[in-house]
Amino acid sequence: MKEYSKEVKDRNIFIGLMLVGLFYTRAIIIDFSIYLAILMGIAIVISVLVYLNNMKDINLKDLFKWKNIKTILILVIIMRVVALGFTFIGVKMYGDVSLNDQAIIDYINGLTSIEMIEFFIYKNFWGPIREEFVYRYVIIGNIGKMSKLSIIISSALFSSIHAAGNLWYWIMYFLMGLILAIAYYKTERIDICIAVHMLNNIL
Repeated sequence: MKEYSKEVKDRNIFIGLMLVGLFYTRAIIIDFSIYLAILMGIAIVISVLVYLNNMKDINLKDLFKWKNIKTILILVIIMRVVALGFTFIGVKMYGDVSLNDQAIIDYINGLTSIEMIEFFIYKNFWGPIREEFVYRYVIIGNIGKMSKLSIIISSALFSSIHAAGNLWYWIMYFLMGLILAIAYYKTERIDICIAVHMLNNIL
């Protein structure tokens, strides 16, 4: 029987989690069962966190040391300054927020309390985990081999999928992606990036 390396096993587990996550996203879209979707979301987040804790560039116990908490808080503050500053000026210039923000506002306006819980799990937990793995861990850490070019590419792709609406907001999302990319490049820890992304989304 063929033996697979830990890297291959990790990759396969990750792909499996991503496929489950896609099914969860689909569950939200077709709304087949709000309660089941909420349970799936919680299960996915727990499963991913357990998986993450076994990876070399993630240490959930170490994450809560003061030096890492301080790093996370500083990065979150920088992210919020960029987001709020660009949005404030963008509203003055264009009379509106980014298409991504407007889509979120429009979407949550008609949600019930249960649907809000479902959306909260997706936006603030599953979304950041998925995006950090794709745009930082995979593109920068694996495909890009931690190159500086991969940081730029990752940030550009991150911005492009956030439906900015115009160049101003595209730059905003690019800078936010760049902050996360540099954080991963400097720390080589995806858990810090995930924590920053989660807190930024919650705020």
